[in-house]
Order: sequence, then structure tokens, then C-alpha cells
Amino acid sequence: MYGAAAAVLAGLVVGLFVMRGWLERRADPLAEALETRPFDYVPPVMRGPEAPAPDPRREAMMERYSRGEYEAFAAESAAWLRSHPGDAPVMFFAGVAAYLERKYSVAEVYLGWSLETDRSRRPEAVWYLANALLRQRKYAEARPLLEELVRQDHPYSNPSARLLALLPPKTPPQPAP
Repeated sequence: MYGAAAAVLAGLVVGLFVMRGWLERRADPLAEALETRPFDYVPPVMRGPEAPAPDPRREAMMERYSRGEYEAFAAESAAWLRSHPGDAPVMFFAGVAAYLERKYSVAEVYLGWSLETDRSRRPEAVWYLANALLRQRKYAEARPLLEELVRQDHPYSNPSARLLALLPPKTPPQPAP
């Protein structure tokens, strides 16, 4: 009898969490349009004898990311970045992992650092940073990133345009008293 009561109670708790998430998404159409998927890590491919072999410690760490072990990956990537501060790809994946773990301010730091370090300004880093900012309701900071993506011929262009359409209108600067 106690087992049945516990099962019913557990079902109610799970149902309430599911219902809460559904209601939050319905109340905020922006939340439903934001990124929820991880960015896939593709291991480096040897291109010839001049290319150095990948570091096995780094690849083991990135394997944790690929398996969705974001908490373990976060700890290892933080240690890795202390000794390899210029590794923009690891910074990017650390930001994505933090984003997926709903640690949006941490994601903002890593993704911003990745963009500052990586000269190529990867659109995926811009995309996840914009999403992390939007999750924190930092609309003014996210808007120029989304506008940058809209101007590019990239798969993030259309989703960025949809997010821009859902943002609250810009508020004009207030004159000083």
C-alpha cells in the first residue's frame, strides 16, 4: 500500500515539473525558440605527417562532452584551459556545456572568451552566446549578435531572424535630467 502511494506521489511530482515547463514555454514564445540542443563535437582528422597527433587527454575530455557528461566535462575543461588558455574550441564547448546545464552566466563568459580568442568568429559561438544572453534577458546585448548572424549566409541566419522578431522592441535612450 505504501509503495502504491509513493508511486502516485512520484508521478504527481514528475507531472508538475512537466506541466511547469510546458506552461513556461507557452507563456514566453521566446523561450520556446531558444536553442536546446548540443553542438556536435567532431574529433580532429589526421591530414598528413605534418599535422600533430591529437592530445589523448583533450580527446578523452571531449569524449565526455560528446556523451553528454557536461558536469565532468566542465571540471576537466576548466583545468585544461588553465594550462591551455588559447584553446578556443574547448572554450566554446565549455560554454555550450554550461548553457545546456542552465548555467547561462558561466556560458556567457566561456563563449565570449571563445569569440575573443578565436580569430575566425565562429557563427556557432555567436549563436550560443546570443542564446545565453537571451536566457538571462539581456536583450540589448543579444540583439547585435543576432543581427550579425542574420546578415550571414549560414544555417543560423533564419533562426536568428525568428528570435529578433520575438524580442521586445528597442527602448530609446532616455534624455539625461
